[in-house]
Amino acid sequence: MVEILSPKPELEQLGTVRELSEKSVPLLVNVLKDGGEEEKLQPMAAIQEYGPLAEEAIEPLIDELKRFEKYNPRWLRPEYNPKSALIMIGPKSITPLIEILKNASQPFMRRRAAQMLGAFLHKTISGEVRRRLWGFLAEISLRNDEIISVLKYAADNDPDDSVRYRANKGLRNVKTLNS
Repeated sequence: MVEILSPKPELEQLGTVRELSEKSVPLLVNVLKDGGEEEKLQPMAAIQEYGPLAEEAIEPLIDELKRFEKYNPRWLRPEYNPKSALIMIGPKSITPLIEILKNASQPFMRRRAAQMLGAFLHKTISGEVRRRLWGFLAEISLRNDEIISVLKYAADNDPDDSVRYRANKGLRNVKTLNS
């Protein structure tokens, strides 16, 4: 005889992931906007878990990237990295990153945007990220031409060597796309 287990009442009260994200993502975004240095680390990790459901976190994550011209040592752990969170949010992050690469006056922001856009090229998404963004890979790959175009432009025309390097590095992933 097989006993069918019903969910615990506490778990039923939590609701679906979408319902949970609708409740908690605004709170996480508030901490990203107003919290202290240490307080912002956990929301970045949580936003990665919500992925595309955390779309409203894109702007504060980009603001967090702007705060540090040099790499923040806390970002060495990917779960506390705004770049990782933006990638996990998925295709909704692409347009703001393209705008940064095209228009940001700070080279470090253009360099970061080029790096993240290169990561979005379909076959370069791997492992856990690929599994979690599986339903969005088709949408991301529809934007490959746009991503490639903006990376090519940056690789050829950006006045900063480090931005051109990151754009070229992202374009190397195109060979993987075509193989």
